[in-house]
Amino acid sequence: MTGTFEVIGDELKITFEYQGVIATVQSIVGNAAEYLYHSYPIYVDETEEVIPFDDLTNVQKLSIVDKHVRRVVNDAANTFKSIEAQRIAREAEAADEYNL
Repeated sequence: MTGTFEVIGDELKITFEYQGVIATVQSIVGNAAEYLYHSYPIYVDETEEVIPFDDLTNVQKLSIVDKHVRRVVNDAANTFKSIEAQRIAREAEAADEYNL
C-alpha cells in the first residue's frame, strides 16, 4: 500500500493505493464488501432501492469498502481526541487536587 498527500489550494487530498494480482485484489475487495453489506447495512445506500449484493458492480463494492475505511479512520481519530482530552483534564485536576 502506498499513501500520498497532495496539497490542492487550501485542501489536502489523501490517496491510498493498493496493488496486487487482479484475482486476489478482486477477491479481497469482494469478500470485504459482501461481509460489510450483510453485517453493517449502514453502508448500503438507503436513498435508492436496495440492490442484491450479487448485482453490485465492482465500483459499488469498492464504495462499500471505502465507506468502511473512512469510518474506521474517523473513529480512530475521534477516539484519540477523546483520550487526549481525558488525559489533559486528569493532569489539570491532579495539579489542583483537594486536600483536607
